[in-house]
Amino acid sequence: MLESISFTHQAYSKLGSVQRTVQCELEGLRKMLQLQEQAAATLGTPPAPPMLPLGPHANAVDNQDWDVIQEPSRLQLQRHVKDPVDPATARCEAMLQQAERSADVLYETLEFESKELAHVRETMDMKWRDIARTLADEIRQLKKVVADKDTVVEQLRQELRHTHQLALAHEEDLVTRSNATLRRNEELQKLSASAHETNQMLMAQVQTLRQTLETQRATASEQRDKDEEWQGMLAEQNRQLQIQLSHESQAKAELQAMLASVIQQHAPPPPPTAVRAITVSAPKPHKHFPSVITASTPHLLPRLAGGPAGASSGAAKPIPSSTASCVPLWK
Repeated sequence: MLESISFTHQAYSKLGSVQRTVQCELEGLRKMLQLQEQAAATLGTPPAPPMLPLGPHANAVDNQDWDVIQEPSRLQLQRHVKDPVDPATARCEAMLQQAERSADVLYETLEFESKELAHVRETMDMKWRDIARTLADEIRQLKKVVADKDTVVEQLRQELRHTHQLALAHEEDLVTRSNATLRRNEELQKLSASAHETNQMLMAQVQTLRQTLETQRATASEQRDKDEEWQGMLAEQNRQLQIQLSHESQAKAELQAMLASVIQQHAPPPPPTAVRAITVSAPKPHKHFPSVITASTPHLLPRLAGGPAGASSGAAKPIPSSTASCVPLWK
């Protein structure tokens, strides 16, 4: 459709240019005829033949159908008879008539083309109206879409504003926490410094205590060595005492045997009517008569020790409990 419109526009432009050229040439011919007539009237000489048209339409004018000129009508013959006209003038008039006829054809063609152009314009107007309606609908839909997008953008802006406010609040919270953390770090640094000093002091105390413990351990080891030596000495003394005790126990056993023999020798004879068996045992102690001869009765020791030998020696040896338990009691 656009190609046909462009072709029609080009045809109109060509026709207009041809019409303007023909009109210009006709005007030039008319002026030349008028000048020739004026010159002939003033000079009394016949006018010169007109000049042929120059330009792109000269060949077209030369190739025209000159039947009308070659076969003139009766009116033209009468005019020729009455007023003899120069053939050049007749030729110019024929060319003018041919130009007028071509102009009429051009006018008819232009009218037909104008009608077609009007029809094309109506068709184009209808199509442009349809296009305008379609574009209006599309614009309306686009406006709706743009309105929806504006709503979405406004919501996004509100969300972005809310998010920005939350980010600012979070940033303030982070700044507050960072300040609190810095204060805590300073306090912790102070505490760590004091703890370091305390640790240094405690390490010094521990070192002192360690040295003290080492000294005490050395002293304890020396004391342990001394105690072991003392225990060895005591064990040796105990062994010696055990040996001495065993010797004394043997001596005591011998003394008991000797005492038993002495008692049997110095015992009174039993009555003839009854024989009493003497059982050497350890009787129960009496509160008025002690059952053991101890160092509180030294006057009995020389006699028990073996008569005059024990008395002359003057040694007051105690009698062991086992020996004392074998001695009978007399009232």
